[in-house]
Amino acid sequence: VPKRTMNAYIKAKVKNTSEYALLSGPANVFFENNFVAKTNLKPCSPTEEFTCSLGVDPAIRIDYKPVKRFTAQSGILSKSTVTTYTQVIEIKNTTQSAIKLLLSDCVPMSNDEKIKVKLLEPSVKDNPIVKLNKSHNLEFDLNIGAGQTQEITIKYNVEHPSDQDVEFF
Repeated sequence: VPKRTMNAYIKAKVKNTSEYALLSGPANVFFENNFVAKTNLKPCSPTEEFTCSLGVDPAIRIDYKPVKRFTAQSGILSKSTVTTYTQVIEIKNTTQSAIKLLLSDCVPMSNDEKIKVKLLEPSVKDNPIVKLNKSHNLEFDLNIGAGQTQEITIKYNVEHPSDQDVEFF
């Protein structure tokens, strides 16, 4: 979620291969013989899988560029303002291997029928890479090759009556 932090976090899917159950409680996490984080484990039976955070991945660079905004007036009798927002997010993989990354960013949602929000880009219809979840967040399921950079563009319109100001967070 680059809007909140420009860090990428490593998550590992781990299988308890021992013949003993793992008890719940605090644990230290080591990655490639380096201490990376403290975590709290939930109970885990033998052969059961669980996810574990391995902390920030310093090899993934995320640039959340400033949003570009363009405003136009429309309508003859009932004037309305249409503002187009364009957000560009650049992800650079500086590792020697390909990565799988889940990127999430929000699209505004209106509770007022006079204010209309329309997602222009990306298309979520029949797109295996991006989906719009229940919380109205775009989720990008990205595969980025070693040393590659990928740019994500999110573009949407907010249309509202000209005599009203619209604020969103």
